Amino acid sequence: MSHFVPTALLILLWITTVHTTDSNTAVDVRSLADAVCKQKKVLYTDQPGFKKFCNIFKGIMCPLSKLKIKNPEEIPCKSTKNPRVQYQMKKLRKAVCQYPGLGRDAPTKLLKKLLRETDQCSGY
Repeated sequence: MSHFVPTALLILLWITTVHTTDSNTAVDVRSLADAVCKQKKVLYTDQPGFKKFCNIFKGIMCPLSKLKIKNPEEIPCKSTKNPRVQYQMKKLRKAVCQYPGLGRDAPTKLLKKLLRETDQCSGY
């Protein structure tokens, strides 16, 4: 019985941490969509591999952004040197690749699946 309480607390802490990670990642995904999805272009960081990330991301997330882009596949990805976009995109790709996926956020789960299938998660 004396080992039960610490073990139960550790399990509860782990579940809480995973749920928080899920929520934060889902919020970050939507925040990035609002920042990069424009009517005539989708911004991405000009570092290696991020154009592919942009093409995957825009199809899933731009229809869910503030602008509710209808045909994201028709909008080109344009590179940007904006440090905020660069930082947010790099951070987000890593977070999505490491996303535990225990939450209910279907777009983030789909994004993770497609990133893994296209080898965008190597190194994470």
